[in-house]
Amino acid sequence: AATFCVATACFAETVLFDFESESDAAVVAAANPGGCSLTVTNGLATSGDKALRIDFPQSQGGWPSFTLKPPVADWSGYDRLVIDYTSLGESGDSFSLKIAGPDGPVNRRCIATGRQVSTKGYEQWVVPLKWSPKAPSNNIARVHFNTYSPQGFSVVIDRLALLKSGEEPKPPQASFFMHELLPLVVADAQAAGRRTDEALHDVDYERFRAAC
Repeated sequence: AATFCVATACFAETVLFDFESESDAAVVAAANPGGCSLTVTNGLATSGDKALRIDFPQSQGGWPSFTLKPPVADWSGYDRLVIDYTSLGESGDSFSLKIAGPDGPVNRRCIATGRQVSTKGYEQWVVPLKWSPKAPSNNIARVHFNTYSPQGFSVVIDRLALLKSGEEPKPPQASFFMHELLPLVVADAQAAGRRTDEALHDVDYERFRAAC
């Protein structure tokens, strides 16, 4: 677990992956991607220097997916999973997450959630961990991501962390907003015919929201 304080605010979290270490690289190498590609990249890292980029090419049918094996198996003391998530497109595709034990089909006895890839930009994806007898918490072995019949999209994820009740996630490093997110948002604004100052406002808002 890590604790990080800014002024009067304290943030605590148990980091599962931030894609900086050799052990994280080994987990990515064993993720068994099907219908997508995984790249540990130096771009859009919210913590440290590296993040994981996922590219889903256009596909007619099928369930492109990959699975990360978490270094912590017992999640019983945690009530949220938080993922730093940056979308690089607006395809309208679904991007789903399933949290499961080691046995059986991943879509059974799991916590399942998802989101639509509809906005280019960054947010902290907060996943409530609501355990039940069908989704036991003490033997988690698979963090599984998938989509269905994608139009083609790319996302970058970083710092997957578990939170206990009362804990708050650490906000992204300041350099992420100015040197990584800002060029992405400005380029998107220019392509859409929006003013650059509107894009700057968007980035300032994201930075403020992440720090609160």
